[in-house]
Amino acid sequence: MRTRRQPGPLEVSAAVRAALARLLVVEQVLEGRPMALGPCAPLPLEAVETLEEHLRARLSDDALAVFAAEAGALEGFSLGQVGARSEEAWARGLSKARVVLGMHAGLGVCAPRRPVPGQPLRVSFFDPVHRTEGDVRPLAAWLEHLVEVLLEGVELDEATLEAIEACLEAPRFEPGLAPVLEAPVLEAPAAPWVRHARFGEGRVLRVRPGTEQLEIDFGPHGIRVLVARFVAPCPDPSSK
Repeated sequence: MRTRRQPGPLEVSAAVRAALARLLVVEQVLEGRPMALGPCAPLPLEAVETLEEHLRARLSDDALAVFAAEAGALEGFSLGQVGARSEEAWARGLSKARVVLGMHAGLGVCAPRRPVPGQPLRVSFFDPVHRTEGDVRPLAAWLEHLVEVLLEGVELDEATLEAIEACLEAPRFEPGLAPVLEAPVLEAPAAPWVRHARFGEGRVLRVRPGTEQLEIDFGPHGIRVLVARFVAPCPDPSSK
């Protein structure tokens, strides 16, 4: 059984954390905004688990940190579009061992579907037009390259450069996960039962307001967060 994610800080590598922090601060400087690395909004825990369940993947914390950063240079990255983009790329020839984290310059930025723990995350770039994949490099190195591109032709005075370094030494960019489901809205005796092709019968515990996401207790398979279309109603097993 897949280990469930827990709320709290993500275990982001030092290299990726530093690269994302520098990217955010440089964008603030170029846009004339005050330099600050305050706490970022946590990613919704249930959305991450639902995506991973749908793709049968385990996204690395480094990859999730990219979504949490919400940097302007990463506007083509959206957690909610990873599933659709990956499936489209698979249909065009991308190996199903990889998922598409986002789009940049017309290319899909891809990462392993199940990265090896303890190894630096490496990304590749999939061309959906020519249906080719290549140019594998560490995620941190690619993020640093984005900073270099932003600074091309820009001359920053020494005081600004020192201010950037001072900001980077302040409280760090700390992405994390947080649950967003409300308290149970279904009483146990009245909670509907559903069936899943893989996990069998389960009882719906909670419904995420405004979405089709359900938290379901599958007994020996644990509590899972699934989109409603992946399950079908079934009778209460105790009534059989």
